[in-house]
Amino acid sequence: MKELTQELLKSLVSYSPITGEFTSINPSSYNRCKGKRAGCQHKTKKYRYIFLQGKTYREHRVAFLYMTGKWPEMEVDHINRIRDDNRWCNLRDVSRAINAQNMPLYKNNTSGHTGVCWNKKFNKWQVLCRANGKQVYGGLFDDKEDAVELASFIYSYIKENI
Repeated sequence: MKELTQELLKSLVSYSPITGEFTSINPSSYNRCKGKRAGCQHKTKKYRYIFLQGKTYREHRVAFLYMTGKWPEMEVDHINRIRDDNRWCNLRDVSRAINAQNMPLYKNNTSGHTGVCWNKKFNKWQVLCRANGKQVYGGLFDDKEDAVELASFIYSYIKENI
């Protein structure tokens, strides 16, 4: 089996950077009809996958190979957090730390804001920000908006200075 290169990839599929969709060129490689959308979406993870040359790849990583001629060096982040939106303008090659910062809020988040949670022991809003392997404790607040404002300031400071 040949290593998947940009040249080989472009002989098997076409990619639209505007829509983020891959289309089959060579139907024998997919058991699909020429001109049909290639790949499928994972039911639970919501990422799209594509089967090429006997191997399964995540489409967002294949888009990097298609557009740049090389595999992404780190992780591919979906800027808008939509895992099956593989438009070129929505993808970026980033570190794991930056990719993790672009995650949606956890379902159990009580404040609706990153870095702010309700502290049951003290019955106050607590600021605890984590970024780039650092943790910054901002204190306890009676007013949620004060806690949100401080957390926002801490995250912007971390992004600019660390």
